[in-house]
Amino acid sequence: METRKMLIPLDDSVFSRKILPHVSQFFSPDHWHIILFRAARAPGVVSKPENEGLPPRSVFVGGGLSIPLYEPGASNRSQQISSQSWENFEDTLRDEMGPDLRNLQEAGYNVSLAIHVGEPAQEIVSLALQENVALVAMATHGRTGLARILRGSVAEHVLRHLSIPLLLLRPDKEST
Repeated sequence: METRKMLIPLDDSVFSRKILPHVSQFFSPDHWHIILFRAARAPGVVSKPENEGLPPRSVFVGGGLSIPLYEPGASNRSQQISSQSWENFEDTLRDEMGPDLRNLQEAGYNVSLAIHVGEPAQEIVSLALQENVALVAMATHGRTGLARILRGSVAEHVLRHLSIPLLLLRPDKEST
């Protein structure tokens, strides 16, 4: 039997990793290559190229502190990040994903890491299509009502934009 690819998106929450034991329970390492994926908004993201030379848009937090705004809809190719800050940021994310990578490898899986800068839902869909994955397995935060309207639903976006199987783990009350 041929090896198929499974994409597992993670974020910085403990909850996103709760999908991993289920993957190990239901999918044999002999038949699956796992791509652990992290899409994040990088620090130090500046304006799109058409705004080059202008200061980045930012949100004032207080006490003289402002945070650069991430510009939704701009892909990681159109964002400009200094080489040094990208390397530091990528190293931090790789370190965060390291224990998950090692655990899956110890269980016998062939695992690779992918890190993109951008809107998570869009980046998940893009990578799934690019890598021709057979399955996306992810935890959903299970937001409803106003929280879902304000923060959106990554899982719903992925479901609407991919026509491959999607394994979703919904949180229990204590996990959210």
